[in-house]
Amino acid sequence: MNKILLAGAFFISLVPGAFSDDLKVEPKEIETVQAAETQNETAEEVEKTEKREEMLITATRVENSVKNVPANATIITAEDIKAGHYVNLTEALESKAGIHFVSVTGNAAKATLDVRGFGGNAHGRTLVLLNGRRMNRPDMASINWLQIPVSNIERVEVVKGANSTLYGDHAVAAVINIITKKGSEDVNVNLQTNFGSDGFNQQSATITGSAGDLNFAVTGDNQSSDGYRNNTAYSSKSGGINLDYQMTEDLNTYLNLSTNKNKYELAGSLNKQEFKNDPKKSKRVDDHGVSETHNIDAGFDLKLGEYNTFKLDTGFSQTDDYSKLWSIYDKEITSFSISPKYIITAPLFELKNELLIGVDYENIEMDLIKKSATTGKITGESATRKNSLGVYAHNSLHLIEDKLIFTLGARSEIAKFDFDNNNQVYDKTNRANSYHIGLTARPTESVKVFAKYDTLYRYPFMDEYITYGQFMQDLEAEKGKSYELGFEYEPNESFNFAATFFRTEMEDEIGFRSTGAWTGVNENMDKTIHQGVELSSKYIFNDHFNMWAGYTYQQAEFTDGANEGERIALTPKDKAILGAEVTIIEDLRFTAEAVYTGNRTTESTGQYDILSSYTTVDLGLHYDCEIKDVEMNFFAGVNNVFDEKYAAAAYTGPGYGGYYPANGRTYMLGLGVNF
Repeated sequence: MNKILLAGAFFISLVPGAFSDDLKVEPKEIETVQAAETQNETAEEVEKTEKREEMLITATRVENSVKNVPANATIITAEDIKAGHYVNLTEALESKAGIHFVSVTGNAAKATLDVRGFGGNAHGRTLVLLNGRRMNRPDMASINWLQIPVSNIERVEVVKGANSTLYGDHAVAAVINIITKKGSEDVNVNLQTNFGSDGFNQQSATITGSAGDLNFAVTGDNQSSDGYRNNTAYSSKSGGINLDYQMTEDLNTYLNLSTNKNKYELAGSLNKQEFKNDPKKSKRVDDHGVSETHNIDAGFDLKLGEYNTFKLDTGFSQTDDYSKLWSIYDKEITSFSISPKYIITAPLFELKNELLIGVDYENIEMDLIKKSATTGKITGESATRKNSLGVYAHNSLHLIEDKLIFTLGARSEIAKFDFDNNNQVYDKTNRANSYHIGLTARPTESVKVFAKYDTLYRYPFMDEYITYGQFMQDLEAEKGKSYELGFEYEPNESFNFAATFFRTEMEDEIGFRSTGAWTGVNENMDKTIHQGVELSSKYIFNDHFNMWAGYTYQQAEFTDGANEGERIALTPKDKAILGAEVTIIEDLRFTAEAVYTGNRTTESTGQYDILSSYTTVDLGLHYDCEIKDVEMNFFAGVNNVFDEKYAAAAYTGPGYGGYYPANGRTYMLGLGVNF
């Protein structure tokens, strides 16, 4: 409106006498309008800058501006999930550069995550948190990604790079913190239903609101599918309650409860010719499993004066697994954790400073009963216990206000394992230390440059210690060094470009070596290296068109021993993402995204095949509207439009292995209601 007034005033000043004298605009009035216009534009720019500055992440264990962290963090918000119409968390994550998922079952519940090229059991090198509590399982299984309904996610924070100093075990390649919804001032109801190919259907409901100082969020999700391949059907039922209560001005408490039941079928692998002829085929028609998980998280934040805060987080989790393959496995996993931490923000030598001191204690118990699939007779039993205690400190010193930030950290941890395997008792104690040093420079509001060095470690999974009934007494924890250099350029909300160069030097990385058709050992391998570059960018051209792109190149190979120069199995050499969104008419959007995944090897040593590179293209049509204060969104989409045939994973070791086909073309229809 101000621009229209200015244009009119300018026209009147150029054409004197065109209108009567009483309609003339005096120069002083023009200056007033111009000043108001300038003030409004300045306010808008300040608001945009503040919005970028207010983007906080907690994957660093304390709230921190994304601009002050020595890493190029990726934030996926609830709005991003809604705009992309992602039906599960793996879809949202895989749309980002440098994140690769593998699913041998065809469903997201059992998908394994690989960041920075760790291949087999790569999910053990990325720490996944739910509201700050670790979700990684103590055995070699991946987490169940369907236990967190996307309708209950407020945001997902992805911080790549080593973070062992802050978190210890698993934080080798990245930390992913999933933040669930905490409630809202007004009651808000969101309903969503989706239907798709292969009998896929999903219904979810989320209610958020508040009652005085109590904020609440209640979520339920139900989904199922017949599966793309034969014998790959699955179902998942989830529910959760998040409560947040501001007891006093200085004391805030929370309680989160969640549960999930996942049923699934297992199709098994195919040989190369079977994979080419009929990728939907299954040779395992009765393999299946059921998994139930229950979580309780509770804690509080207490402010102790102007500069001190004490936080306490506790968590309890129980998982019951049943699976039938060649044998029947009954497994129960329980874990308890407590993490007190103290934050001091008092200035240091008149410089802004933040010191974090914390303790992490975790107790995990895993009991396994193995039975014959034909007779039901018990053929093996084991009980495993893990107790770990870690102490850490992390300091952030602002040398030049928010322009130059120096970070320094250290951690010391001990983990004790006790095994009772078929009445054979073993124990193993691991001690590990890690260190961090980082520097973040922000010469302008638009530019961030950072460099950091970390040492890292990962303890073996419980079942990596015991392989085919044999206890791996000599198996040691993985350790390594990580170097990163990166920068980010974001002149405004319409454009962003980020680049990260990384190099991780690993010692004692753990891998499986086959010794026969049904035998093998987990062992510490020769030295390996994981290095490359991650690039990402987005550009909003105008209200009708925007684009995003990402590219990751990674070199993951042995650097020592008999396998020097060999690639780490199942790690793509590179990955590229290119997407665009076009607003056809108001409220009607069209999205397209292409994902290229480079070639992979099926094994790191010996006889291996090369899995060809592949490209998948997803298309979506979104329509958003409002009817009588009710927001509605409609979605129609096609994944893998060109029906690309490729193997999600393949193993070709001596006497075992095969190909696991990925899903082909699928269709999806969805309807969402928010009021």
